[in-house]
Amino acid sequence: MDEMRQRPGAQDVLHAEEGAPSGTAATSRITARSQRWNRQIILWLRVFLVAFLIDMLVQVGLAALFITGDVALLKWHDNNANIILSTLLFFALIPAVLLWRPARGSSGPTWWIVVLFLLIETQKTLGYLRLIGPHIMIGVGIFGLSVGLVVWAVMYKHDPYKREARIQTKKAKK
Repeated sequence: MDEMRQRPGAQDVLHAEEGAPSGTAATSRITARSQRWNRQIILWLRVFLVAFLIDMLVQVGLAALFITGDVALLKWHDNNANIILSTLLFFALIPAVLLWRPARGSSGPTWWIVVLFLLIETQKTLGYLRLIGPHIMIGVGIFGLSVGLVVWAVMYKHDPYKREARIQTKKAKK
C-alpha cells in the first residue's frame, strides 16, 4: 500500500466508497480521474442532445413557415436537416459510445441515437419524394424520441458500482 502512495497517479485511486459493494473489483478499478471523465462524458452528451432538440424546434419552425407559403425556407429546412441536425446527432453519438464502452454506463443512448439517424434519413428521403404525410409523422416521432433522450440524459446518474455488482452477481451465479 505504501508503494502505491508513492507511484505517480496513485493518489487517484479510490477505495470502497459509500454504496460500493464490498469485496468487488469495482472498488479498486474506479479512480477519481475516471469519475471526472465520466461526468464530462455525460455533460457533453447532455449538451449535444439539448442542442439537437433545440435545432429540432428550429426545423419544425422552418417546416411550418414553408407550409404557410414561404417557399425560400425549403432550402433552409433542407440544409438544416442535412448539415446541422446530422452533425449534432453524430457529435452526440461520440459521448454516447464513450458512456457505454469505457465508462461502463448504459448502452441505451447509443442505440437510440442510431435509430434517430435511420429515422432522419428515412424522413429526408420521404421529403425528397414529396410524401409529406409520412414525412410529418416520422418527424413527430423523431421529435418525441429526442425529447425522451434529453429527459433521460438530464436525469441519468452514472453509477459504475451498480454495473460492476450486477456483473459480479451474474458471474457468481454461473
